[in-house]
Amino acid sequence: MEKKEKLEHHILNKLKERLATVRHLHEKCFGSKRWDGKSDKAPYYFYDKNDNLFEKPKKGIKLGTGVNAIRSSAAMIFNLLGQEDVYFDGEKYSIKYEGEYAAIKDENNEQHNAYLDAVLINDDGGKMIAIEAKMLEWLNSPKNLAQVYLKEEYYPKENDQKKLFIDFFNSMVNANKVRKDGRYTHNRYKRYDAIQMTIHILSLYNYCCRDGNHPNEITLYNVVWSYNCSEYCTEAKEANDYIERVNKAFKPIFKDKRVSFEAKYIEFGLFKEKIDLSKSKDRERYLERYNINN
Repeated sequence: MEKKEKLEHHILNKLKERLATVRHLHEKCFGSKRWDGKSDKAPYYFYDKNDNLFEKPKKGIKLGTGVNAIRSSAAMIFNLLGQEDVYFDGEKYSIKYEGEYAAIKDENNEQHNAYLDAVLINDDGGKMIAIEAKMLEWLNSPKNLAQVYLKEEYYPKENDQKKLFIDFFNSMVNANKVRKDGRYTHNRYKRYDAIQMTIHILSLYNYCCRDGNHPNEITLYNVVWSYNCSEYCTEAKEANDYIERVNKAFKPIFKDKRVSFEAKYIEFGLFKEKIDLSKSKDRERYLERYNINN
């Protein structure tokens, strides 16, 4: 087993043990119809995704893929925010999961959309908190880039900053190296998924160009579960570099649309402190399942 796989199994075992301290679950709950007998990660999945959640989602609530995995970031953010209005930094917000925003169309005129794990909107609609959650993704290499993101003709016509986005995407990939799947290879970061985050920013900018009723303040939070290891430290360092670059590049164009925009990278425990859990002590105790560093 490689070093990275050993680390992943070590973390998953600790998460599994920690979960057992906050909720009694039989070993027979763990497993995967997809991975049983095919992967040594099967014991870190749940047959029933609801065993991985603080509460069962109401009808109509859609969560991201892989919710039945212990390491699921979609489950993590749902377990934190719940499904009622939430108080964030003392202000009330409504919640929508899997917020969908248009990015580009490809050569076949097929729409490519960005999906945010959660979107919070305050009562008057003036503020948006957009959330991209990650758990153990920093153990993996970042995603590569589809070629269409470097071609103006595939951007929405209302987007008046196509060149800026293309230049920024170009700064993160090797446009002379095309993979077998037709994507450009990322080359700026080893751990941080800057390409996905930039696609989210592109989709939010498209939204502001297209919809005159957009919020006048948008904050994009990359909420990341952390662990004291070199792989996470590498991502955090890269993330700080990315956030500085991306805010410098894109804050001005949002301002031109009368939108105060900022991207932020924040550790899950610090983000949790922004959520008022005073009326949900059971949830607060349940969230201790993610605390394994101590």
